Amino acid sequence: MSKTPRLRIAGGTVYDPANGVDGVVRDVCIEGDRIVAELPPGAPRLDARGMVVMPGGVDIHAHIAGSSVNHARRLLPEEHAADPTPAPRLDGGAVARSGTGGTLPSTFATGYRYAGLGYTTVMEAAVAPLAARHAHAELDDTPIIDAGFFVLLGNDEYLLRQLAAGEAARARDYAAWLLGTTRAYAIKIVNPGGIAVWKGVGGSDRRNVSGLDDTLGSSAVTPRKILEVLAGAANARPTPPGAHPLQQPGAAGERRDHAREHEGPLGTTRALHAPAIP
Repeated sequence: MSKTPRLRIAGGTVYDPANGVDGVVRDVCIEGDRIVAELPPGAPRLDARGMVVMPGGVDIHAHIAGSSVNHARRLLPEEHAADPTPAPRLDGGAVARSGTGGTLPSTFATGYRYAGLGYTTVMEAAVAPLAARHAHAELDDTPIIDAGFFVLLGNDEYLLRQLAAGEAARARDYAAWLLGTTRAYAIKIVNPGGIAVWKGVGGSDRRNVSGLDDTLGSSAVTPRKILEVLAGAANARPTPPGAHPLQQPGAAGERRDHAREHEGPLGTTRALHAPAIP
């Protein structure tokens, strides 16, 4: 008798866009870590009649880790007290950790609730480079789901200083190194140069940029130049399967078989991170 785990998910309404299956009532047979055409009659069954069976969801823009998220978890304690998450009992009788909900659930509750909604992958959409180590620690403490984050670089002070000095190549290399050493999945660009203008960089009294060619205290620094340099940085290093260097990844190619574990200056984290630059 084979010891490979088997399961027949029986009678569910199956949605599988990648294979053209749109609401078909059928069985889904699983052997080991693969979906197979058929299983022996005696395989364990899960009755899914009246339920939807679909690939795991991918949330490409969430906020579940990083310094701001962790600070927010300390707020509104009355919400946490009113929304406890009991510790589930696992196979073999072991008990996992509990958590709390509220406006921003704790790490363990975040994993449980995403799984309950049918999600298997969640991407934290904005982590500052200095907060990367802490973000990895939070993602490592979030169970069940695969996770990764995008590192914020559109208003990085050192990057803008290099551009102002005419060192575009150095700025690109710096961004590429930072993308690798933070173990980020992609670069996140929000309002490139706009925050620097708001802080008064270059003596400006403006509060935002209004176009791609606005200058930021130096004719060498514009939102367009920031975008060009960061695009070059992202394309200069390997990216995970299915990911565009400067965009949040979509569902294609984001499965557990692409997940890797990396050990480096920011510790170990699971899932969806490209390797560091040598």
